Amino acid sequence: MKLILFDLDETLISGDSAALWVDFCIKKKILDKEAKLGQDAFHALYEKGTLDMNAFMRFFLSSVKGKSRAEVSALVDEFIPSYIKPYKRALELVKELENERRIIISATADFIVSKIALTCFEIKESIAIQTELKDDIFTGQTQGVLSFREGKIIRLKEYLGKDFESLMQEAYFYTDSMNDLFLLEAVKKPVACNADENLRKIACKRGYEILDFKES
Repeated sequence: MKLILFDLDETLISGDSAALWVDFCIKKKILDKEAKLGQDAFHALYEKGTLDMNAFMRFFLSSVKGKSRAEVSALVDEFIPSYIKPYKRALELVKELENERRIIISATADFIVSKIALTCFEIKESIAIQTELKDDIFTGQTQGVLSFREGKIIRLKEYLGKDFESLMQEAYFYTDSMNDLFLLEAVKKPVACNADENLRKIACKRGYEILDFKES
């Protein structure tokens, strides 16, 4: 059984789930309209590779701060059917690989990623940015290492434990983002999927497999 790792946003689904969540929260009047400007500014930094993820998460988690786990879970259940659109080819690929060990590893908050993974792709394992709860209430803070850039490798090591080294020897990783280059370089089979401009250049130079689900 091989380890198959997937990024989420723009790899398996169309769009960025964090940005879509902000849009959803604005529509629900959980966030004000100015939050869109903040989201766009952070996303531009992400694309440049200069995003301060801690700063972004403080902004992003204002949407759930003070809410209970149950409240947020109900909101996510409402959010996914209307805003999350998996690529057809991504659904097919995930299904083709159902007999392998599949993990979605994402730099989006855990309360969103885990439900998308299970609801849309029937993937039970996910690694995402961990959000803090106290007495079952979201504090608006993160905890642990953020699963972003090199943090994805750190979190994956923590998650897989003693099996990390052996599993990585045959692991695949599918991603669209230059920010994931650290993990791409750590796996046996790196796959540039719907790659951004910078990643596509590197993928071509290094001979990575290149897929484009956006044509589906």
